[in-house]
Amino acid sequence: MNKFYRRLKQREDKRVQRTLYFAYGMNTNHDEMEMRCSDSTFLGTAKMFNHKLTFQHVADYEQAKGYTLHGALWLISPTDELALDQLEGYPNHYTKHIKKVRFLNRDIDVMAYQMVNQGCYGTPSPHYEGCLRTGYLQSGINVKQIDNAVAQAQEYHMEKASELIQTDIYDSCYIPVRERMKSWIR
Repeated sequence: MNKFYRRLKQREDKRVQRTLYFAYGMNTNHDEMEMRCSDSTFLGTAKMFNHKLTFQHVADYEQAKGYTLHGALWLISPTDELALDQLEGYPNHYTKHIKKVRFLNRDIDVMAYQMVNQGCYGTPSPHYEGCLRTGYLQSGINVKQIDNAVAQAQEYHMEKASELIQTDIYDSCYIPVRERMKSWIR
């Protein structure tokens, strides 16, 4: 019996219900998981098809046909799950879903957190992004996924910034849209 299955067997002997948890953000970082989820066991990498990583200042994911979200698969205890619930602000900031992922060439059901409010992209802080990059390296996930999500968040902010400053066709000068809106409200 290999080491992986021996560890699972030892965990089962404790008669505690375990959950398969798919992490794609900060919880890919093994040091972070060890601090907050001492019962957790890293199982390997998994893939969630037709989804991609996004940033709303912190990691999230969204449905995206043709994309693959890569993440870390953990076996966690109920105590670990409570710690993650607190960290993720469950149920107000993040909610939990049962999702299908591919692990060891099999499709399995796992628990994954997803933000309640979607679509307001924002770049992560350097500290947070560094934590993710370390986690991706520790878990064996390609950091290109982070690069793509950061680029998407930056593009979103550039589009929003261009909406705030537009040429007023009646006035040949740049007037921030917010300033124009203030005059409409008065």
